[in-house]
Amino acid sequence: LDLRARYPRGVLDDQLATALLDAGDEAGARALWPIPAWPRNSTWLSVTALRADLAVRLRDPVEAARCHQDLLPWSGQLVRSLNGVLVHGPVDGFLARTAALLGRADDARRHRTAAGELARRIGAPHWVPS
Repeated sequence: LDLRARYPRGVLDDQLATALLDAGDEAGARALWPIPAWPRNSTWLSVTALRADLAVRLRDPVEAARCHQDLLPWSGQLVRSLNGVLVHGPVDGFLARTAALLGRADDARRHRTAAGELARRIGAPHWVPS
């Protein structure tokens, strides 16, 4: 079943690329890359964090830098949809990973520490970066 045929490019591509990477199909995920920009709507923050994770996993410094810049104003917050239905952990966890890919070790450490502090403060040890 090709759900992508039912939706405009970009709607399912982030989720599909993640699933392909999780299944070990890096070539399949790369075939979807780059994914078109996502509109700033109620899911933008979640989609941007997911895309940042994909950029790190696919070792794409250009997309990682763009996502990093977009996520910076959200440092100290949780990645979530505006209605709170989706929550993916501290924004700083995603910023730490993009900073590491970009060779910004000090920034990566700072964001990793901030992500861990927020995760511990809200009682979510599974979001403490390792």
